Amino acid sequence: MTPLATNLYSAVMSKYGFVMEPLTGPTCLTELQFSVRTYGICTFRVMYITRGSLILADAIVLVLTWIKTFGHWKSARRLSMRVSLTMCLLRDETMFFMRVRLISLIG
Repeated sequence: MTPLATNLYSAVMSKYGFVMEPLTGPTCLTELQFSVRTYGICTFRVMYITRGSLILADAIVLVLTWIKTFGHWKSARRLSMRVSLTMCLLRDETMFFMRVRLISLIG
């Protein structure tokens, strides 16, 4: 929800225009509502808050997945099924969460 709110705020608070470029045709421009210094400071704060909230949300989902998987693993052990905890974690897609987190950190 945070990325939606920050992107919406940015879109609403910006002024847009266009110029006719000789080679590329019409090109969109964004006019800053703040000084360059203020814009830079605000942009980095918003970016860190947005990414931080996404990382926190993914971490919560990952921890809840681990808790649920551990419960399934204990139930399987009680029934004398030979299932390793590693296989349970892989089955519950821990690697998927790690790839999503890596992509989020890079992008």
